Amino acid sequence: MGLFVVLAVATYAISKLANIYEVVLGATVLFVSVSSFTLAASFRRRRRDHRIVGD
Repeated sequence: MGLFVVLAVATYAISKLANIYEVVLGATVLFVSVSSFTLAASFRRRRRDHRIVGD
């Protein structure tokens, strides 16, 4: 249900925007930023876990 609401809101917002390329660029930059942060956090967590175990 929540996914359909998000898709409906996204579709409505895109239909009201004049320049879709800026929206796509913004979404891409946001996606890359979140992915990079998640990857860095994963590396830190893995390194900490290995240090605790003594590996």
